Amino acid sequence: MRRSRRRKNKTKGKKRALLFLLAAAAVISIAIIFYRPYRPAPAPAPARARPTPKIYYKVAIVLDDFGYNNKNVAAVLSLKRPITFSILPFQPYSQKIAEDVHQKGYEEILHLPLEPYVNDKAVKPEANTITVNMNEAEVLEKLTAALKDVPYANGISNHQGSKATESPALMSAIFTELKKRRLFFLDSLVTRKSVCKKAAANAGIGYARRSVFLDNSGDFEYIRGQMKQLIKIAKRNGSAIGIGHDREKTVQALLTLVPEAEKEGIRFVFVSELIRYDNTRD
Repeated sequence: MRRSRRRKNKTKGKKRALLFLLAAAAVISIAIIFYRPYRPAPAPAPARARPTPKIYYKVAIVLDDFGYNNKNVAAVLSLKRPITFSILPFQPYSQKIAEDVHQKGYEEILHLPLEPYVNDKAVKPEANTITVNMNEAEVLEKLTAALKDVPYANGISNHQGSKATESPALMSAIFTELKKRRLFFLDSLVTRKSVCKKAAANAGIGYARRSVFLDNSGDFEYIRGQMKQLIKIAKRNGSAIGIGHDREKTVQALLTLVPEAEKEGIRFVFVSELIRYDNTRD
């Protein structure tokens, strides 16, 4: 009997040990399956400093008096910058230049001959100059003919015009027509008594004025000095307009000076980008 009990106890002990081992194995298996080692959260990446946006100052270069010949057009185009061509009407090459630069995507404006004071014998008015003693019908006739000769113009500027741009009646008549045609006016500002800003505001047309004449002298260092002045004005005001002329020395100077200006944060634009449309009348 005692031996039989011992055998039964041993059997029970073995069963208990086996059950314990099975239970332990199950616990270990579950722990392995669901175990996730502790990993500290990654440190946040250092914030990248945003690059400071480069500031650009807008400058428009307008070259006057195209039409007499065709000599400098190719050199201007070789700049591959948005230079505005200001074309005189009724000249031997006016229509050809107007067509050529339009086809190449350049901006052109009509350089309208207006009456100057003739105190200076060197000032010779063009044959089709609009004068202050003309009546409105005569003014519109000449303006219409001039625009027809430079058909792709999206604005006009004054050629000479020291006397005409001081006349409220004359400029009002011209600007009323420009309003109908949706054209702007660039004031070459050949007189301090110009009434064009006020007349343009009254007529409701776009207006801008020259900041600097670039080439009153053909000397390279003079033109460079004027370009520096133009850049200075652009940096102070955000934009500026420089007027030069269809002259070989001017164009050759620009081939050097334009890339130099771009290194100083200047972005060249067509003059139409700097035209203002507001009600300022002062």
